Amino acid sequence: VASAENGEKITIRVTWWGEVSENDAEMMMIEKFNAEHDDIEVVAEVVPGDGYGETFGLHADGRPVTDIFPSLQ
Repeated sequence: VASAENGEKITIRVTWWGEVSENDAEMMMIEKFNAEHDDIEVVAEVVPGDGYGETFGLHADGRPVTDIFPSLQ
């Protein structure tokens, strides 16, 4: 379990691909979680299917790689 030693907010990036309009349930869960946890912020990044390669490849532009990438199989 991650914790912020100095009281800073922890940010967790969750990334998945699909269409934004298809992810209402996930976004509602993230909003509820964020409202209930002042010390943690979950940031969602929904990537359209055609942006998969450039988003999940090497981030040469310096963007941080996602923390959580759910996989449905």
